[in-house]
Amino acid sequence: MWKPFKMWLCVLRPLPQEDAREMLHELKSFALLSGARGKQAVDENALLEALGRLSQLATDFPQISELDLNPLLVYPGGIPALAVDARLSL
Repeated sequence: MWKPFKMWLCVLRPLPQEDAREMLHELKSFALLSGARGKQAVDENALLEALGRLSQLATDFPQISELDLNPLLVYPGGIPALAVDARLSL
């Protein structure tokens, strides 16, 4: 599960990139990620890369029952996403 902007989504693993992209575009808060309010859009591909890597981690280690990243920073312009803090439960 993940909680961007206080929204929970439950996803099955592995998470194909196109499914992840579709999930992002369905978020009510997607406008904030795509450059609303005069801000630059975040690098959607960097965010998708992070989601894909997390999905692969969960696939490779099925004993992971919960993973909380707070916050996950996503920047404009090709900078990789950065998890500032993470909590993992087995």
